[in-house]
Amino acid sequence: MSKKRRIHICIVLLACVVSILVSPIHNRVSADESVTINLSSSASQVKPGDSIAISVTFNHFPRLTRFGPIEVQFDTGSVSYTGMTVSSSLPSTFSVVSSETSGVVVISGTDVDVEAQIQANKLIPTTDEQGQPVEPPADPSMLSSDSVLICTLNFVVLDAAKSETRFWLSNSSGFKDSSEQPVNSVLGSFAAVSVDTPGSSDASLASLSLDAGQIEPAFSPTIYDYRVSVPRSISNVVVSATPLDIKSQVIISGQNNLVVGENQIRITVVAQNVVSTQEYRISVVREESYIPSGASITDPEGRTFMFIDIPDTLIVPLEFYPDTIRIGKYDLPAYSMEGLKEVLLYLQNPEGEAGLFAYSPTTGTLIEFDPQKSFFRASVLFSIQPVTDSSKIPGGFEPISFIFSGRSVEGYESKDGKTRILYLSDDDGAKRFYVVDAQTNEIYPYIEHPEPPTSVYLILFVIFFCIAVVEASTIAIIIYQLRKRRTIVTPRVRRV
Repeated sequence: MSKKRRIHICIVLLACVVSILVSPIHNRVSADESVTINLSSSASQVKPGDSIAISVTFNHFPRLTRFGPIEVQFDTGSVSYTGMTVSSSLPSTFSVVSSETSGVVVISGTDVDVEAQIQANKLIPTTDEQGQPVEPPADPSMLSSDSVLICTLNFVVLDAAKSETRFWLSNSSGFKDSSEQPVNSVLGSFAAVSVDTPGSSDASLASLSLDAGQIEPAFSPTIYDYRVSVPRSISNVVVSATPLDIKSQVIISGQNNLVVGENQIRITVVAQNVVSTQEYRISVVREESYIPSGASITDPEGRTFMFIDIPDTLIVPLEFYPDTIRIGKYDLPAYSMEGLKEVLLYLQNPEGEAGLFAYSPTTGTLIEFDPQKSFFRASVLFSIQPVTDSSKIPGGFEPISFIFSGRSVEGYESKDGKTRILYLSDDDGAKRFYVVDAQTNEIYPYIEHPEPPTSVYLILFVIFFCIAVVEASTIAIIIYQLRKRRTIVTPRVRRV
């Protein structure tokens, strides 16, 4: 091998070593070099209907071939996204796209041509036919140490815009350079734009209602006086008032500590310009009765019971305390007992008779409550019911009056006097006989035990036993008669 040939080989080997040593350093620098994303606005103050251009910039451009998704968020109540304009600072081969969903604009960019060129450059030989090193092709990607405008996002200001609208970055990823190494991205500054909203003079309401009744007449923004009646049990009401202009202020007074009789609730609407005002008025009549007009309840059989005022003379068992129960849209008076799911209601039945009824919220049953005929066991309410033709009185029991749980009751007692029963209905309305223990006040279901039928085998045994006795007696008589005859007859002796 000639000396000149050896020199050429050494140069090629040296070039390869240098490229190997330099390449990782270059790649490592690219991978560690962060790109900061910043947002800025074209205007500092706008009005409803104006356009806002939000610039998306990178603080430098380290030979990037792709980036994104980058998420830019905005207030959908103040602005609406209208589109994106790609910056002319980027190579014409760089494709930048955007999409908008739920107040987020997503931006992504890819330079497909540059990436394809980089892949093609990898296939170019590094030496010529003589082994001489060949100058590598230039990196086709863009390199800039200055700030680069990527794109401009366009928005339009809405009529309902707030005094200030903001645009901010929420996420970024997918940055790669020409060496196919990832590049870190940093979320930078946000953009804030002041909105000059002219003050509205609209001081009208869009809706008005009470939680305790229906106002009359029906609401209209141009009607300013209303009336409603509420039961005596209601001393505070909740007023719901929505202004037609959401920037107006609503001031409500007089809705608490209602007195019996007429009360005035005032709803004052202050317009956005703080100059125009409008007052709506609701006359609330708190009735003397605690029961709302027409308040009723229907049992499972379709019978309707009306709520009526509770008289002062009403006697309620000491175990019960005053309470309320929600039926329909009303809170109505009731009496509750700890551990008992049923409550007592003072009602008027369809026949016009008033009294206490035990009401089960789970089944909807209503049972007339008589303190003298009602008992409790394990938090279950029992009431004495009259015995009908369909309810058969257990055999061996006779009617009797006796004292149970401190009160005289009509029930039944067994012939031996050991068992006493009452015909009761439980809190679900089911009726049956129950055994009651006057000493312990215990109540438990009565289970009738019928007398066991006479065994067929016992009857057969008795019959055969009788037959056997008769046969034995007959044989004994026959034997007795035979022996008696032998003792009477004298045997004859024959003489020879």
